[in-house]
Amino acid sequence: RSLGVAGRDDVGTTFTRSVMRLQMFGAAQPTGASLAVRRVMPPVSAHHLSRLPAFLRAYHAEWTAAA
Repeated sequence: RSLGVAGRDDVGTTFTRSVMRLQMFGAAQPTGASLAVRRVMPPVSAHHLSRLPAFLRAYHAEWTAAA
């Protein structure tokens, strides 16, 4: 609660929706009573990058070059 996360356990909470998106993209997986979360993600495919606006592609290129 001190983190600003609601005490509810339903699909409507921001936290629950965020965790569901992580699972949908393969970045998290429930493991019993806990949640395993990837600390490193694979690169974004060229196909997906091509669908981004030019300014986001440029930002992504800068961000990955700095890493």
